[in-house]
Amino acid sequence: MIEERFHNAVEIITKNDRGGYTVPTSKLYPHQWNWDSAFTALGISTYNKTRAWQELILLIKAQ
Repeated sequence: MIEERFHNAVEIITKNDRGGYTVPTSKLYPHQWNWDSAFTALGISTYNKTRAWQELILLIKAQ
């Protein structure tokens, strides 16, 4: 059950990846948000630490 949830979470994050940053959902709002990026980076870090750092770096560059 945990593995299935992990797999589903990775699928959602991958689907919402916009090439360096992740949007929370493509239908609600198509922009990167500070609070979402921090939590998304934590999730991504469980399977891709480089990509997790990229999420935060692009967020900081956009400030």
